[in-house]
Amino acid sequence: MAPDRSDDAHAPARPPGQRVKLVMLMWWIPHYRAPIFRRLSQSPQLDFVVWAGNNRTMFHGQEVATAQDAGVADGINWRPVRSHRFRRWPLRDFEWQPEALKLAWRQDVDVLMIHGIKSLSNWLVRVICKLRRIPLVEWTHGAIRPPPPWKWRVRKFYMKWADAFLLYGQYACDFFVAQGFDARRVFRINNSLDYDKQVTIRDALTEDTLRETRASFGVRDADQRLIVHCGRIRKKKTLRLLIDAIRILKERERKVVAVIIGDGADEAGLRRYAGQCDLADRVVFCGPVYDEERLGRIIAASDLCVVPASLGLTAMHSMVYGTPVLTCDNSGWVQGPEFDAVIDGETGILFRWKDLDDLVQKMDAALYPVPCKPDMAQACRDTIAREFTPAYQERVVLRMINTLVPAHKRVCVPP
Repeated sequence: MAPDRSDDAHAPARPPGQRVKLVMLMWWIPHYRAPIFRRLSQSPQLDFVVWAGNNRTMFHGQEVATAQDAGVADGINWRPVRSHRFRRWPLRDFEWQPEALKLAWRQDVDVLMIHGIKSLSNWLVRVICKLRRIPLVEWTHGAIRPPPPWKWRVRKFYMKWADAFLLYGQYACDFFVAQGFDARRVFRINNSLDYDKQVTIRDALTEDTLRETRASFGVRDADQRLIVHCGRIRKKKTLRLLIDAIRILKERERKVVAVIIGDGADEAGLRRYAGQCDLADRVVFCGPVYDEERLGRIIAASDLCVVPASLGLTAMHSMVYGTPVLTCDNSGWVQGPEFDAVIDGETGILFRWKDLDDLVQKMDAALYPVPCKPDMAQACRDTIAREFTPAYQERVVLRMINTLVPAHKRVCVPP
């Protein structure tokens, strides 16, 4: 629990209107976090800053695009800190940020948020926060499936040093409460993209633009359908299942074209597999696309977004443009927390995990004789607007702050 600092002689009262000093410590700034960090940076109630490195390397050597790389870091209060990732056992994939320790010890901080157990510096920052009586918040996935008992024992020990939790999904929140964490300090923050920009792009789209976009992929006739997949191409997404489904639909004389946006370790193999299935005219590989206007046109012009497994931010990206999502159920614990946004029959369709026949049947029913999109588009847009935006996340952060700071430092939470 965070200490009650209202009687703390070492925490002097602040003048009315002075902002809460809120710090986020990260290894890097993911490009999708830029909108919420920008919003917090511009909040009149907060003095918010991100202490972050610019390390592009994730676990197992994966490379990611940072907010700086994507050119979306403008407007974020960012203090660079050196960041090193170990590459050899026994510390392989652990992060080390020595400057973070100095900053945590010396800086005036009201609330410190951190992300990730695989950071040696984060373990030490926890000790510093306890010594300085700074409330510590974990902003993390928490749990997306039942963890192995031995692994959870380590994580639970680590998590018990935190005073509050910002978790991405409902499963994680329920799991933490069931494990004895205080429900009053567990907050579901969800995930988001650049919602305001996406809505501006969406509202500017015309029927002519959507028709031209479909035609650019060879979809011109009334009996043709366009589906999209957007995200990293990795084996855990089981995209070969999608290729097989398109092949079977082609054999049934269904004219379905799939646009696959993204790159990844399995891209070359997936391209070869599509060629072996004689689907050169049905599967279009676009590579990575970071231009939101182009992405918005493609997603909005599609009849359906299909992610066979490991659904993540693609759910937000698709649904904000009114395009429903077809993905597997979570019986195999293969989904990310963004899976919460997909409500079967309302904002998307679920098929049985790894079941090709069920995937084909659900795809066919979602696309023919008429697409399901017109009946689901508004529910998709409403779901994102309600719970998966930077504005929603800001409200959650402000509510969280009010559980950790004394009464004279509390902030106003907008409706």
